[in-house]
Amino acid sequence: MITPEQLKLRKNHIGSSDIAAIMGLNPYATAYDIWCNKIYNQNEQITSDAIDTGNALEPAIVAWTAKRYGLEYDNTPEKLQFICEKHPLFLTHIDALVTNAPTAIEAKYTSLTDEWGDSGTDHIPERVYNQIQLQLLCGGWDYIVVGVWIAYIGIDKRYFIISRNQERIGKIVKIGESWWEKYIITKTPPPIEALPMPETFNRIKRIEGEIVDIPRVLWTSLKLARLQTKQAKEIENKVLAEVKAHIGNAEAGRIPDSDKLYYPRKTKPSVKLKNPELLKTIYPNIYAEFIKEEAGSRWGEYNETND
Repeated sequence: MITPEQLKLRKNHIGSSDIAAIMGLNPYATAYDIWCNKIYNQNEQITSDAIDTGNALEPAIVAWTAKRYGLEYDNTPEKLQFICEKHPLFLTHIDALVTNAPTAIEAKYTSLTDEWGDSGTDHIPERVYNQIQLQLLCGGWDYIVVGVWIAYIGIDKRYFIISRNQERIGKIVKIGESWWEKYIITKTPPPIEALPMPETFNRIKRIEGEIVDIPRVLWTSLKLARLQTKQAKEIENKVLAEVKAHIGNAEAGRIPDSDKLYYPRKTKPSVKLKNPELLKTIYPNIYAEFIKEEAGSRWGEYNETND
């Protein structure tokens, strides 16, 4: 696990989990997400079930991988962070340091079976490959042992040895240092070429009382996009009504050039409390035990004088 001190240090470096997003190779994060992480003070990240499961399984995956190769290891958090001596901008945090061989262990948990090749190959996701190469840069090792557990009809356990790729490391250093100088040093946001993660904007801690002017051309573009979306939705709804009218009272309609049917299907009933505030008032203990409250935020157009 990463200590609070290590998390704080990450803001001043490019980490191994950052580099693929900066290079545009991570489908789950963008360069803009990374920029926000480095520039803004942020609220604590809300984890998901998948993240929690991965964190819980990490020690077991490390132990399994070490046993597979006969490795002894140390996973004391204070010993797992490395800053590159030659290029101190780069930092990495490994999952375990091997003590009887010059290497480290990286543990992964995923449900995406198609991204990973057979054990013993170097067929791993591109984003993970770049992460490993930055770890090799920072730690000075020639290879890293990777263990991955894939949740797919049980647990599929695979193992990989990823060797140092000096050409890729050189590319990582060049792109990373250039990106840092251009966007972090100048505090200039990178272009939004792909949609940032939904939680990125909500995690930013807001400065009370500070208001910025939105460029007219930018706001006009947003209003135009909303209008086009509305018009497209209206067209979709009209055509959909025509499709349903064509089906009439038939049980279903056959979709052209396919073996699929289009028809109404019953869904599971949803459960919603009629009066949660009353439950909270009359049975506070039950409410506290079974009801989970989460503070959220919703973007919208509000009057400046509104609370």
